[in-house]
Amino acid sequence: MRNWVRVLGLVWVTGRGGVVGIVFTTALDALMPAVQVVLLGVTVNAVLRAERPSELVVYPLLFGLVACLSLVFTALQGYWQASLEQRVSNTFNLKLVEKSAQLSLPDFENPRVYNMLQLATREATGRPFQMFSQLVATISGGISLVSVTGILISWNPLVAFLVLLSPILPVFVNQFFVKRLWQVERERSEERRRGEYLLALMTNDKPYKETRLFGLVPHFIQTYRTMLGRFYDVDMDIERKRSLASVVSGFVGVAVTAIAIFFAISDALAVSDVGRLAAYVSAIAAVSVAAQMFIGGFGQLFEHTLFLGNLFDFLDLRPVLEFESGDKGARVISGGPPTIVFENVTFCYPDQDRPALSSFSATFHPGKTVALVGANGAGKSTIVKLLARLYEPTEGRILINDTDIREIKLDTYRKQLAVLFQDFIQYEASLRQNIAYGRLEAMEDNERVISAAQRAKLADVIDELPYGIDSQLGKWFSEGRQLSGGQWQRVALARALFRGAPIIVLDEPTASLDAQAEEAVFEQINSEESAATKLLISHRFSTVRTADEILVISDGELIEQGTHSSLVSAGGVYAHMYALQAKGYTD
Repeated sequence: MRNWVRVLGLVWVTGRGGVVGIVFTTALDALMPAVQVVLLGVTVNAVLRAERPSELVVYPLLFGLVACLSLVFTALQGYWQASLEQRVSNTFNLKLVEKSAQLSLPDFENPRVYNMLQLATREATGRPFQMFSQLVATISGGISLVSVTGILISWNPLVAFLVLLSPILPVFVNQFFVKRLWQVERERSEERRRGEYLLALMTNDKPYKETRLFGLVPHFIQTYRTMLGRFYDVDMDIERKRSLASVVSGFVGVAVTAIAIFFAISDALAVSDVGRLAAYVSAIAAVSVAAQMFIGGFGQLFEHTLFLGNLFDFLDLRPVLEFESGDKGARVISGGPPTIVFENVTFCYPDQDRPALSSFSATFHPGKTVALVGANGAGKSTIVKLLARLYEPTEGRILINDTDIREIKLDTYRKQLAVLFQDFIQYEASLRQNIAYGRLEAMEDNERVISAAQRAKLADVIDELPYGIDSQLGKWFSEGRQLSGGQWQRVALARALFRGAPIIVLDEPTASLDAQAEEAVFEQINSEESAATKLLISHRFSTVRTADEILVISDGELIEQGTHSSLVSAGGVYAHMYALQAKGYTD
């Protein structure tokens, strides 16, 4: 019932006029069967009494009027339903993406949340309006049922009772199997999501080269076919059982209806009223339909309630991390590049016992470039995630100009960061948009966009594109130009520089660049020494050695710290790593 209230409330807010129109016309249309029953009985008796056809002209006109009214009501309902259905669908889809925007990174790393999202996505487009539409249809059936049954009761209460009884068993049978299908869908949600992943691997350009080169597509197709076959077998087993049960319960309903018709015939003969007999037959048919709509409607509403639970379970989901935010605002970071301090920071990922970062303390000085070095899994990316407030420290704190970052509003704080992630996004959009997504409000600032592109060494790319910075990139849309991996990385770097943030984080910023391009990019980045405090993660020592300070991380702990030359002279872990990489160039 709670889901009904929520859906109806949102439908009402979405389109009050359409709701009123649908309910009003449906109520009037629902009275038409009762009018037709009475009119049929009157007409038959009038035919039996009439001496000339001219005496009966009014009755076809009345039937025509009823039919025209029903036609008008149906047309109005269709118009309002089409309008309302699209608006309701848009409303719930927007709520779905708005809820997704509220979730934290740990939520998106949780398979259970992905299952909930997949189930919710299946229901968001059509299910809410279907529930509203079914509720209106159920009310319509109820109005028809009450009005026609009232006529039957006035003639013979037993007939009315039997006609009302006939659809009950089929409805309960349907409800049983609907619940079974709902349970099956919930149980298979992760497997269905795995199938959607396989479909994406086979229909997306990004995995094309590897999946074709390794001959994986036939394997994926067979896996997908097997999964669909397994789904089909389970569904058809349920449908076979439902069909058999529906036939049996339907036979029972037919038998009860036949008994009702027998009593109706007996009653009409007893009062010698042929018109009543015709009206009886029409009324029994109308009540059967109305009862099916009304009682069966509750069965359908039960189904919608179950499946809407999937949608509302997701909309009601509380993020694993609900970031606390103070109100100290931008003034904390105003006035130039800030000082960043990690103070005894320990962090453990959800469902993990071993800390990814342990009592980590470090200071990143204003306007300087600090490089993080260490083996894979050492904790370097965790430091970036904590600095970006994608996670909160388990212990300790992170300070910006002596202020705990948790005391700064999250949106305000993140505007002070520009992050180039190793797995950056290649937006299927124009070059302008790819760069200006770093700061949306400056999208139309041509000079700023071009400046960021030039600083990321993209001038040659712009010259080759047909429409300059307004050229479409990627291959998903018409006139798109695909860039090389290194060019895409420079676009991502331009996006970070375009943001104009006082804190810049670069995670493997030159992994796809050749040596010459790498040198040019870092020469540019280092020339902006006073513009931002920079944090650099790289496995390339040609890149790392240019940093003002280097931190060596191992198993989540800071084990060495200094400049390139001092660390090499110390002969420790850094010196050993550097020697191994240098050996590859000297041997």
